[in-house]
Amino acid sequence: MMLKAIAPTCSVSPLAPGAAGTELATALVSCAVAAVFAWSATALLNALKESSEKGSEPVEGDNEAGVRTSLIADTAAPRDARSDWVDSARFWLVGLVIACHAVGFPNIYLPTSKYFLTPLVVWAATFHIPGLVFVSGLCSRGPLRWTRLFTRLFAPYCISQFIQWAIFCKQNGKCHASLSGAEECIACLSVFPTLTSQDATLDSGLEWYLLSLIQWRIAAAGFSYLNLRPRTQLMLAFGIGIFTGYHPFPLSATIIVANTTLCYALSQRTASFFPFFVAGLFVEPNDVCYKISRMPNGKQAARVLFVGTLVLLCLHAHRGFSLSPLEIGAVGDFNYDYVNARPRPDVPGFMLYPPTCGLEQLGVGLIRAGRYVLSFIMVGAFLVATPTGPAWLCEAGRYTLYPYLLQLWPITFQQWFFQTHLWWGTWAVGQLDNFLPKCFWIGCFLSGFCFTYVATLPFVRRIFGFLIEPDWIAMIGASSRQKGKALK
Repeated sequence: MMLKAIAPTCSVSPLAPGAAGTELATALVSCAVAAVFAWSATALLNALKESSEKGSEPVEGDNEAGVRTSLIADTAAPRDARSDWVDSARFWLVGLVIACHAVGFPNIYLPTSKYFLTPLVVWAATFHIPGLVFVSGLCSRGPLRWTRLFTRLFAPYCISQFIQWAIFCKQNGKCHASLSGAEECIACLSVFPTLTSQDATLDSGLEWYLLSLIQWRIAAAGFSYLNLRPRTQLMLAFGIGIFTGYHPFPLSATIIVANTTLCYALSQRTASFFPFFVAGLFVEPNDVCYKISRMPNGKQAARVLFVGTLVLLCLHAHRGFSLSPLEIGAVGDFNYDYVNARPRPDVPGFMLYPPTCGLEQLGVGLIRAGRYVLSFIMVGAFLVATPTGPAWLCEAGRYTLYPYLLQLWPITFQQWFFQTHLWWGTWAVGQLDNFLPKCFWIGCFLSGFCFTYVATLPFVRRIFGFLIEPDWIAMIGASSRQKGKALK
């Protein structure tokens, strides 16, 4: 399918000749907006720092797999303390991410304005990943532990990438029981590190979140080491988030090791969600729960705002108005980088170009600022409106890395089935005005939450635990070190 679009021409003159003027202007815009956000956010966070004798139990930081490993020491918290409120929120956030992925296939072939679930997907996108990042920051307080960082984040990323690479090679006939097949497999394996690092640089695949967590946690440890005040940390986070919109790869490097090219970059998506992670670092779950318990009317108001936003989006779309400014790829989306052409969500096959100079280019930084305001409001409404429990759901919320990584396979199978079975693909995508196809996609959305729960059950963790929580790597390393000391 040909991509048709023409890059826009500047309708206003540049602010200054050469690139230096634009660089300085974008930096000033980013700093100004970041300062405003930092002052506002710290004022709100300080309002939550009221000591409470009641409220929920303190929460200990953990990673997305539910390992209770603190990244900031909390001497007041018991070693095995958990927050059911945090676990419940994490379950619903990951469930929403998976449910939205499960109903995304029609967007490949249809304009989003023709898809009846677009309002629901757009509504969820305003808070599900930002909320998940906020909760990850909330649970990532403390001194950095490199072993946990490697075994619970980096190793699962590499293992997931390797499995996908192996399946791709098998499907393309590069791995079979012959000498030539073995040679092709070895040749393909030799470039696997290059492909993996390039995927990381491009935010490719579901695994981008794992690498982002690594970078966010290292950055948080650096802030802690520098003893930066919360307001300064927030200002830096917002400044990075807005400035990287103009520069998709503000920090990049290429390293060649044994004829293998390894790429590293602070990607645009990672930087854009960084403010939510930093904001979560300064929130105590027990303080938030105590505040929520003291304002029952506020909880009802949050639920009205939360559900009312979805109703308004549905009515807006039903009346024929486009939601494209808030959709993936559009200027209101976090992934939009302001400098690269991106697929236009409401017209498949066309590209969306940002302004390229002058005040029009600088003004798009305010669009991301507006999106930050919208998403912080929605994340706050979600956290206030989320009920705590029941116990089985809280238990599932401790192991959300399992459904997050395992969702790739049912979603890949769904896409493969519809693309290879033309009649079913036409029925599911081309007949969305009919009752049964609509019921099918609604069922897919609901099944995302069922999959999220089932994938956290003990039998699933026993089957896939050695891949998703590879503690055996740390055990092997510890055993090797002990043997080395014994030989000495």
